[in-house]
Amino acid sequence: HEHGARLAQLAGFVEARRNDDPNVLLVDSGDWFNKGQLTGLATRGEAIAAMLGAMEYDALTIGNHDHAFGTPRLAGLIDGYDLPVVAANLRWPEDFEPEQAPPYRIFELEGVTVAIMGVAAPSAGPAYAMREADGLMEFLPIEESIGDLVAMLEERADIVALLTHVGYARDVQLAESFPGVDIIFGGHDHNLKQSVNYAVGTDAIVQQSGANGRMLGELRVVWDGEQVVEPEWRLVLATDELPTSAVVEEMHQEYLSQAD
Repeated sequence: HEHGARLAQLAGFVEARRNDDPNVLLVDSGDWFNKGQLTGLATRGEAIAAMLGAMEYDALTIGNHDHAFGTPRLAGLIDGYDLPVVAANLRWPEDFEPEQAPPYRIFELEGVTVAIMGVAAPSAGPAYAMREADGLMEFLPIEESIGDLVAMLEERADIVALLTHVGYARDVQLAESFPGVDIIFGGHDHNLKQSVNYAVGTDAIVQQSGANGRMLGELRVVWDGEQVVEPEWRLVLATDELPTSAVVEEMHQEYLSQAD
């Protein structure tokens, strides 16, 4: 939601983790735009997109507020700042389909293959501040969009993760419908939710990590050759005790200076 004040601390933490461990993936569950500290700068999403790009995410999906500046603007920001979107249930208009928005991405870690696919949320509608959602995007039913994809990725990857912006209750439904999904990283509720083996009849991990750039959730898992085991989760608060990314903080200050 265009809250940039603490992203430099979160970016610094992620940089440190990546330096310590090559098996780190950074993901985001959407709602980059609307209502935050950077919204008033009227950059139409550029400020937060630039900062997210500098954080070098591995995968992001699209939330219901991310249509606020219109589909052409969203597509331009995704490609312009190399935002690695995953969204299996989107049908982009022909003239505005970003290159950086496949249904899934596959990562080869040290001996483990991880597939991350995404599902996006429809526009929040005209009640929200920017009022530019244009209806050009088509949203396909989630179950129909990912059914064959889950089966295919189960064959190609050791760990299959789903990145969503549909709310925790819906995440649990998806875990129950698709036992082949090992982990769901969700958003939309603005809650902190973490559960292991919560979804009935599955071993899925379903997890959400708050909102507004104040924190991130760190999920650590072990692949034992057959399945995900030993999941550990903790909440990392964006405080001054974390290392700071100089690149992200400089970018943040540069955008803020435009309002002076």
